[in-house]
Amino acid sequence: MPRSPSPVSRIAWIDRTVAQPVDELGRYLRDGLRLPASHPGVRSYLELLDEAGPAARQHETFIALQIDARRAAGAIRRAGGREAGAVAVLLRELAASSYAVYVIHIFPVVGLQLALAPAPLPPLANFALVTLAALPLCFALASGLRRLPGAGRVL
Repeated sequence: MPRSPSPVSRIAWIDRTVAQPVDELGRYLRDGLRLPASHPGVRSYLELLDEAGPAARQHETFIALQIDARRAAGAIRRAGGREAGAVAVLLRELAASSYAVYVIHIFPVVGLQLALAPAPLPPLANFALVTLAALPLCFALASGLRRLPGAGRVL
C-alpha cells in the first residue's frame, strides 16, 4: 500500500488464463522429438504430459497503479510533465519501497507457503496464490515499516 504522501492512490492486479491450443505441450514435444515414440523416455514424458495437461495453462498478470493527479501534479511537472513525468514519479515511488520489500519478503512468502501446505493444490496453483497474496502484503508491510521512526533512512 502506498505511503500517505505517496502519489500512488490505488494498486490493482488482474490474473487471467490465456486461451491456447489443448495439446500445446504435446506439439512442443513432437516438434523437438529426436527419439522414436516407442522409447521409454518418450513414453514416460507423454504420460507426464497427460497428467499435467490441466495444470499447464498460460497466465497473464497485469498490475495497475493509479496516481492521484492532485498529489502528484507538482512532482509530475518537475519530472518533465505529461506521461514521461508521471512514469518518472511512479518509478521513483516503486524504487522507494523496493529495498524494504526485498528485505522482508521472505517472511510473508514462507508464512503463506506454510499456511497453504496442507491444501491439496497443484504446485502451480500454490505458487499463483502465494504470489498474488504476497505481493500486496509485502508492499503494505514495507510501507508500514518505512513509517517507523528511523526506519525510512534504512529501508
